[in-house]
Order: sequence, then C-alpha cells, then structure tokens
Amino acid sequence: MSKIIRLVEGEMVRLYKNKILPVSLFVTLLWIFIIAFSTREEIQGLLPAILVIDSAMLSIIYLAAAFYLERQEGAIKSLFVSPLTSKEIIISKIISTIITSLISTIVIILTFLLVHKAEVNLFLLIVYTILIVFTHSAIGFVIVLNCRDFAQMLGLYAAYAILFFLPTVFFLLQIIPDSWEVLLLASPTHSSMLLLQSAILEAELLFELVAFFYLLILGLSLFIFYVKNKFKEYSVLG
Repeated sequence: MSKIIRLVEGEMVRLYKNKILPVSLFVTLLWIFIIAFSTREEIQGLLPAILVIDSAMLSIIYLAAAFYLERQEGAIKSLFVSPLTSKEIIISKIISTIITSLISTIVIILTFLLVHKAEVNLFLLIVYTILIVFTHSAIGFVIVLNCRDFAQMLGLYAAYAILFFLPTVFFLLQIIPDSWEVLLLASPTHSSMLLLQSAILEAELLFELVAFFYLLILGLSLFIFYVKNKFKEYSVLG
C-alpha cells in the first residue's frame, strides 16, 4: 500500500508538471461559469451531461496525455526498473485520475448547490463518479495501448466519441426517442449519464442497477483480461 501511495503522489506531481492539472482546473472554471450564468431549470437538465463530459470523456484524454508524456520522458520505463509491478503502476494511475476527476466534480456540484440552492445526493454522485472514472480509465488504457502516438489516439478517441457519446447527445436532444434508452445502456457513456442523472434528478431503478453493474463488470473485465497483460509490453517499447 505504501508503494501505491508514493506512486500516486508521484503521479499527481507529474500531472501538475505536465500541465494536465492546470488544464483540468481551467475546464472546471468553464463549467462553473456555465452553471453560474444559467437558470436552475436549464442547468439541472444539463448538469448530468456536463459531469459525464468531465468525468468520463475528459478522463480518457487526461490519462492518455499523461501516459504519452511520461513515456516520452522515459518515466514509465524507469518505474519498471524499480521493484514495482504493472498492477501497482496501473492502480496508481487509476487513483490519480479518480482524484483529479473527483476534485472537479465536487467543485462543480458545490457551485450548483450554492448558486441554485438545489438538492442532490452527494454520496451517490461521489460513488458513481469513482465508478465512471474507473471504467473510462480502462477504456482509455485500451485506446492508448492500441495506438502508436497521441495523434493516433485522438483519432481512435474521436471514433469512440462518435460511436458512444454522440447517441447520448441525440437522446438528450430527443432525436432518439426514450423507448430506445434500453439499447443505449450498452454505451458506457450513456450508462454513466443515467447514473449521474439518478443522483441529481431521478431515473428508473432497474435502469440504474443495470448501468451500475454494467460499468463495474466492464471496467473490471478490461483491466483484468486486457490492460494488465498489455501494459508492461507496450510501456517499454521504444
């Protein structure tokens, strides 16, 4: 455990040094601006989508950017020279990504509560944010481990967004009817939005349970059966 704590501390330092934490802070300030200058009715419907973008879609970008910068600097290679396992390195990266996202989520929610005097289930929001970041970190690793560089990763990320995020946008705009939502649950992004929505507004309990266990099983499966085996091999290349 002490190794992981030290690794997480190192990850947070590198995230700051590589300007990823400042970028995350800037994005959070943009969300605060949107929340502050929107009506309660407008932002209450929009808030789950903002949180999905922040905790799901952007977490993939932050993780990938950090990974490629560390790989370019040789930081990841040096970790494998030390008495550390791939599992410990992966866990530290997941935890640092979760910490970054949780800070942003809490600031966004506190702004919403202070400005609009609304009520949310903060405990559920935190639990669901951790799960969403965990699963999307796994997805981020899968994307990263199948790309040669950051530019190629952006192409694959764009394809992922079109396939899984765009349908959720169409659903929010009511281009896709409500009757199709059961099919949209196959999208990690839509399942994430439904969970966050249930903590802010309301959602059907059955859909909420399906979304929760789907994201949990998906994240665990990707890490256990793919990321863990591929990570060390890819990291030391070049």
